[in-house]
Amino acid sequence: MTKKISYFGLSFLILLAGTFVAVSTASAGPDGKISKRSFHYNNYKYWRAGSVNAPKIGSYGKKKKSTGIDIHSTISSSNISSKVKESGVYSISFKKLKKWGVSIDNLEYADTKASGSVKKARKTNVNLKLLYLTIDNSPLINALNKSKKAKEFMKKSSSRVVSSIWVVVSAKVAETISSAANLSVDYSGSKMKVKASAKTSSRTSTEITIPTGAVFAYMIDKAKWKKKGLKKTSIKALEDDQVGLK
Repeated sequence: MTKKISYFGLSFLILLAGTFVAVSTASAGPDGKISKRSFHYNNYKYWRAGSVNAPKIGSYGKKKKSTGIDIHSTISSSNISSKVKESGVYSISFKKLKKWGVSIDNLEYADTKASGSVKKARKTNVNLKLLYLTIDNSPLINALNKSKKAKEFMKKSSSRVVSSIWVVVSAKVAETISSAANLSVDYSGSKMKVKASAKTSSRTSTEITIPTGAVFAYMIDKAKWKKKGLKKTSIKALEDDQVGLK
C-alpha cells in the first residue's frame, strides 16, 4: 500500500554548525527511530533488513521475517516508469544513529554527478537526506497482473512486492527530485535511474543514478486476489506488510 508522507507534525532535522539538531516535534512516539531491522516513520515500520539486496519498486520475492525480502525478480520499469513519485524527505542524524547503535557507513549515497560513500560523507559533514520514492497501488497492481511471471510468483503465501523505498541522497539530489514536475525511472542492470523534469520546462531534466548500495529501507506488500472458485485469477489489491506483522 502506498504511503504519503506528511511534512507537518513530524520531526525534521537540520544541519547546524556541522551537527544535526531537531527543530520541531509535534508528535510523540518513535517516529524517525532507526534500528538495524526497521525504520519507524509516520506510524509505519519500514524494513531495513534485506536492503543490502537493493530492492527496487516492483521487486518481488519471498518474505523472511529476520532478513526481509529475498528478491526473486523485478517487474519491467517500462510498466511503472512514469508512475513512481517522491513523497517525502528526511534528514539523517549521525548523532542519533550512534545513540541507537546503528551505523550506515556501509551504504552509498546518490549525488548529481556520482555516487559517494556515506562513511566519507559522515567524516566530512556532507548533508545527506533520505528520499522516499513510492507508487500508487493501481499502477503497481496493473504491472504485476501484466507480467505472467510476476503474477504467478505472487500467488505464493510468502510472496511480497516492494511498493516503496527510502534511498540515501545528497541534499542537492533531494531538492532536485522533490521539486520536479515529473519523475520517470529506468532499471538498467542492477542500478536504478531517476529522471526529474523541471517544473519550468518539460525539456529540462536531470538524470540521477541511484547506486545499489543506497537503499536504506523499503516497504513490502502482499497481494489480495480475485478468485474463480478456488483459483486465483488476478490481483485486486495490495496490503502493506510492515516489520513485526505476521
